[in-house]
Amino acid sequence: MMSRLERSWARIAPANRIVSLGIFVCFFASTLLAKSQHSLSLSEIRQRAVDARQSGDLQQAAALYRKGVKLRPSWSEGWWNLGASLYELQQFADAVDAFHFSTRLQPSNSVAWAFLGLCEYQLQRFRPALQHFLRAERMGVTDNTELGSLVRYHAALLLNRNGNFEAALDQLFGVTNDGSPEMLEVMGVTALRIAALPSEIPEKQDLMTKAGQTAWASYMGNLDDARKGFDELVSSYPDEPGVHHAFGVYLLESDPERALQEFQRELTISPLHVFARLQIVFLYLKQGTPEKGLNAAEQAVKLKPGLFLTHNVLGRVLLEMGQTNRALHELETAVRLEPRSPENHRRLAEAYRSAGRSDAAARQMAEFQKLDREQKHGYSQPTPR
Repeated sequence: MMSRLERSWARIAPANRIVSLGIFVCFFASTLLAKSQHSLSLSEIRQRAVDARQSGDLQQAAALYRKGVKLRPSWSEGWWNLGASLYELQQFADAVDAFHFSTRLQPSNSVAWAFLGLCEYQLQRFRPALQHFLRAERMGVTDNTELGSLVRYHAALLLNRNGNFEAALDQLFGVTNDGSPEMLEVMGVTALRIAALPSEIPEKQDLMTKAGQTAWASYMGNLDDARKGFDELVSSYPDEPGVHHAFGVYLLESDPERALQEFQRELTISPLHVFARLQIVFLYLKQGTPEKGLNAAEQAVKLKPGLFLTHNVLGRVLLEMGQTNRALHELETAVRLEPRSPENHRRLAEAYRSAGRSDAAARQMAEFQKLDREQKHGYSQPTPR
């Protein structure tokens, strides 16, 4: 006697039986496969993922690493390799999530912090990207020449965009320069003090490239090439903001009087140019006539009250003029605005000594020495000249 299931099966037409059987077999096979994959050990998943990466199948590698971290969320190697695979696939949003887990499990992994920043940069999440680049540098990622140069390059781009040009220059001087158009553009943007990414001002590409070539020649000590480049730059762009300031910086050591003229010319073109004012103050400080720079320093603070460098420079002028109390206020403000600048702490220590506050001076000098040591292995703040 037929069972109910057998009677139901008999009522199905032969052709439909074949289809139904096929569906059943496929379903059964897929279930077995899913169970088989789910039952893979972590070591098996890892080996298959490694094989997939080595064969160039990044999609499969990412899928396997994702399965592995789901099986064991504390698998730091898995999170790292998942992020790396997704980065190569240019799936940056998912890669950010993976690198976040990687850095949480291994907070001292400078390479993971670097790649987290690179992914965030691609997503235009510029603020956290810069923070993570600088963190990676402080942890020693620059010991890796290739990755270190990539991190410094992107950090320089973002520091420029924030208007922190001196710090951007410090970054660029640590980059292995291959003379690429991208490198010359960012050098040019920095030299001209343009607070933007090169990609945001494509109309200035020729100017950026020429300024970058000239600035790099100057830094490398090719003085004849640099002087020729600046002469051509000033001739081609006589009224372009930033050009005369850049030329003045080049002339500071060799011809300070001409440098002063270039900074003053810059102010006729760009009346709000803070850095031209600061360079004028530096010249007067170097000449031992700080009172001549007082007005320019005070104007710089009014124009950029949130920039630590303006308060640092005004504090130095006031200290040289014997106005210690006012100098203390400005230098304390500079430290508050940028506590990681060694120079801020050094100048504040000088002001405390002048005020007879030896204990406070000693604390500031200790902080200066600590930050100065850290600079040698990572991100450095701009040093006022």
